[in-house]
Amino acid sequence: MAGQRAPEEAVSALEQLVAGYTGQLEGYREWLALARRAQERLDQGDLDGFLRLHAEKDEVAARVRELEQRVRECRERLGQALGSPDLTLQDLARAQSKWSEPAVDEAVAELRSLLADLEAVIRELEQVEASTERQLRERLRGLRRELTETRTTRRAVRSYRQPALEPGESRFIDRKG
Repeated sequence: MAGQRAPEEAVSALEQLVAGYTGQLEGYREWLALARRAQERLDQGDLDGFLRLHAEKDEVAARVRELEQRVRECRERLGQALGSPDLTLQDLARAQSKWSEPAVDEAVAELRSLLADLEAVIRELEQVEASTERQLRERLRGLRRELTETRTTRRAVRSYRQPALEPGESRFIDRKG
């Protein structure tokens, strides 16, 4: 049975799947670049710059989610064409072995490469985002400490400025009335 021609809908779905993953990879790379720049801004204490880049990351993430939906649809179409609803690379390899089409061989090889690249970029993105989150949490803890210290200082100053409750009575042990 080897050497039969691939169904046109399978070839078309495979090409669209490669195009979808290519778009996703570009989107994730853009997201990673923005995440790195945002982290640099945070390191420099440029909160406004960080927030601008964060907003840009949100826009890129929305585009990536749209691409993920298109990829999912392509995978479903390809899975239907191959008779495998839960399409895997092994399913593609089995179908590829039945077909004698260089275009399919190239697309499957490109798909494998794209998936490996995509995995690497996503892992790196996760590391950068986790590091940024840690930095933000640490910064927030520092701000909370400063806020607590400021409140405590204000209360103490207010208490020192208020008159004693009764003549000769002091509010603090360190003050003699």
